[in-house]
Amino acid sequence: MRYVSETGGFAESNIIFSANNLEFYAHELTHIYAQKRFPTIPRLLDEGFAMLVGGSGVFDYKFHRENVIKYLEESSDVNFSNYTEPYERLYIYEETSMPYMVGALLCELILKDYGKEKLFELFDSDEDLWVNLNKIGITKENLDYKLKFVLKNDAQQPI
Repeated sequence: MRYVSETGGFAESNIIFSANNLEFYAHELTHIYAQKRFPTIPRLLDEGFAMLVGGSGVFDYKFHRENVIKYLEESSDVNFSNYTEPYERLYIYEETSMPYMVGALLCELILKDYGKEKLFELFDSDEDLWVNLNKIGITKENLDYKLKFVLKNDAQQPI
């Protein structure tokens, strides 16, 4: 989609492609640094961390987070565990990638509850993502509850 989409970008081999026709695109820049420092970073956390730090498209993380909150208020049947494949093109309001937001909310939760060291430990592991998340009590079965709890209780103060 890097040649079709008018927003977004792609980072590969220390080169940023597309990037909204901007000189600086924090999301893709975050990928370059994260992948260099953590070569085995799980894709969901990689996209989530890039969303948390640099937003996505032309919007920052707060904008996308507020979109998710609004979407949850309008749609009672949302289950975050259905959005864990980071490269599925599942968007709300045409701008917000639900898989990227699942990753970002996971990163936010881990940072708040366990700190940067634990998040980086999860980034640096070559074990399966769900095996690692289970070590801190996060499973596919309770993912929806935990992420909605983060949104509900930290609605005014995201990371």
